Amino acid sequence: AATNSETWRRIYETFRVRTAYQPDAESIAHRSLANLALAYFTRNLSGESLTKAVREHFDQADNLTDRRAALSIALNHRAFDDGARDGLVQEFYDRWQEEALVVDLWFALQAQSERTGVERLQQLEAHAAFDLKNPNRARSVIAVFGMQNHRKFHALDGSGYEYLKRAIQRVDSLNPQLSARLATPLSRWQRYDVNRQRLMQGALQDLVGSDDISKDLYEIVSKSLAEA
Repeated sequence: AATNSETWRRIYETFRVRTAYQPDAESIAHRSLANLALAYFTRNLSGESLTKAVREHFDQADNLTDRRAALSIALNHRAFDDGARDGLVQEFYDRWQEEALVVDLWFALQAQSERTGVERLQQLEAHAAFDLKNPNRARSVIAVFGMQNHRKFHALDGSGYEYLKRAIQRVDSLNPQLSARLATPLSRWQRYDVNRQRLMQGALQDLVGSDDISKDLYEIVSKSLAEA
C-alpha cells in the first residue's frame, strides 16, 4: 500500500464504475477491484484528502457495495476524522434503516472495527434498532466482535473477554443455542499466549458458575475447560 500508492490510485480511477448500476459479472468485478484499490491507496492519506476520497466514493455510489466499502474504510482508518466518520455512519443508517439485513450489516461493520471497544459496543446495544431477543441482531454485534474484532476482543486487559462473558450471560436466558455459539471465541483459548489463556479460562469459569446456566452453554464451556 505504501510503495504502490499511486498505482492503486490509478487502478481505482480506471475501474471505478461511472455508469448506472449493473449486476453483471464485469461490473461486479470492476466494483470489487475499485473498492480494493480504494482501501489500499487511502491507507497513506490523512486529513482532508482522506475524508474527501472516502466521502466522494460514498456520495457518488448508487449501490450498497460501494457505500459499504467507503463506510468500512471510515470505520477502520485510524486517521479518519471522527466527525466525518460519524456522519457517514448516520447517513448509512438513515438510508437503509427499514432494511433489516442491511441494518445487521451496519451493526456488524462497527462491531468488527478495531476502533470499537467495549464502550462503543455498549452504545451499539443501546441503539433503538438493537434487540437482544433478535438472534441476527445479537450476532451482528456480539458474535462479530468476538469472531472478527481481534485487536479489541483480545485486549491485554481482558476487557473484550469480560464483555463477551456478560453478553453471553444475558443471552443465555433468552436463547441457549445462541449463547452456546457465542462462547466459541472463548473456547479457543489454547491458541493464545499464557496471559490470554488465563483470562479466557477465567471468563469460562465464571460462565460455568452462572446461576441457571443452560445445558447448551454448559456443554460447550465445560468441555472447553476440561481441556485445560
